[in-house]
Amino acid sequence: MSKTNENYKINFMKNLLLAFLLIGVFVYTGCGDDDEDDTRFGEVALRHDGGNVTGPFLPAGVHEFIVRFDAEELAEYDGRTLDRVEFFLGELPASISVFVLEGTDPDSPSDAIYGQDISNRVNTTGWITHRPAEVIEINGDRDLWFSIQVELDQEQRSVGCDAGPRELGGDLLLRDFDDNIVSFGDITSESVNWNIRGYLAPEAE
Repeated sequence: MSKTNENYKINFMKNLLLAFLLIGVFVYTGCGDDDEDDTRFGEVALRHDGGNVTGPFLPAGVHEFIVRFDAEELAEYDGRTLDRVEFFLGELPASISVFVLEGTDPDSPSDAIYGQDISNRVNTTGWITHRPAEVIEINGDRDLWFSIQVELDQEQRSVGCDAGPRELGGDLLLRDFDDNIVSFGDITSESVNWNIRGYLAPEAE
């Protein structure tokens, strides 16, 4: 074989190998679950969940999907402000509201510090972003709760969840017929976390 043909063969094999490597990179980066982590420079994400996998069916009625972050987790963020709440919506409910609550009882919040009906602003499924119209400051001495309240006209999915495993405070639920907040895992044996997250704004310089 001539040196020219040998060089051509070597270059051809190099290019072929490079093409396979590039294809592998594109395939790898294109895969994954539906995890739209929108953390930006200097922000902090308060979350228990991984990417969206599914969501539970609940009967018609008014239900609240709730996540809680205890004071120990929040102590280092005392005085920071909440920029936005994000959550995954698998199917559109009849109405939907966002609440931010505080308290010292791990079983039930005592103070609603923010609430907003966003039904007329939500007309699609997927990741929904809500920015409160007022300043919400983190109190590092109290637990913080994010609640997505949905009204369902029929049995359906609404707020989504990950594949687990469940984290403490990640799967709380107040159904239309419940007197108290319950853990979804305790009533179903499922180990998941709601796709509900709070993002703290960067610290002021």
